[in-house]
Amino acid sequence: EFDIIDLLKDSINQIKSLADDKKIQININSNLEAIHVKADKREIKRVMHNLISNAINNGIHRGFINCNIELIHDKTYYKPKTDIESYTTLTRTLDLANSVVLSIEDNGIGLAREDMPLLFQRFSLSKGRKPSGAGLGLYYSYQVIIQHNGNIWAESSDKGGSTFKLTLPVQAS
Repeated sequence: EFDIIDLLKDSINQIKSLADDKKIQININSNLEAIHVKADKREIKRVMHNLISNAINNGIHRGFINCNIELIHDKTYYKPKTDIESYTTLTRTLDLANSVVLSIEDNGIGLAREDMPLLFQRFSLSKGRKPSGAGLGLYYSYQVIIQHNGNIWAESSDKGGSTFKLTLPVQAS
């Protein structure tokens, strides 16, 4: 058991210099001071690290990254975005009751609509961007979150910017 907000702060501090080089502002927003989860701390940190470094790598000079983290106890449904300009990898409505929801939102170049179906597959490299890795980061992140009985998905729009969201279950209080 650990505080996922502390873990997020720790992860950001470790890669903040990459954001500073591009003058990207990283913000943390939460509805609580601390949120405790039962999970593999090292694996969850690697997922956070991956999502935030992707946001930095694909971010714009003087841009921003918002890391929003909240604890949801009550029955709350989250539906995939379906307006004409938005697209997502989420294919079903999620019940977020008794979950931590972490979203990493950037105002970078966004994700190409045609890349969405393959985003979390192994060796998947975006067509519209310069590849900056082996195409395993999002695949790895997906595997870790699924093994923790959570969900992970991406959202983007024709206007640019992207948001990666993940959920982890917590004990009902």
